[in-house]
Amino acid sequence: PDMLMSGKMVFDSKCAACHGNEGQGVIGPNLTDKFWMHGQGQRKDIIQVISKGVVQNGMPGWDGMISENELLAVTGYV
Repeated sequence: PDMLMSGKMVFDSKCAACHGNEGQGVIGPNLTDKFWMHGQGQRKDIIQVISKGVVQNGMPGWDGMISENELLAVTGYV
């Protein structure tokens, strides 16, 4: 529960502007449906996209801008 709360805080501060407050998608894709643009929605896929980004789609890589704990927390939240 603590890690998910931490992940929600990271999501709210860094991701919600593009992915929406509920992950529903705004500029960035919807994270709540069963469709994944990059990978299969598995933890390793989500970590890769968050850390490295998808520059051609406007998604920044957060590697070096968030801690490893924040990366794991927001991955778990997503």
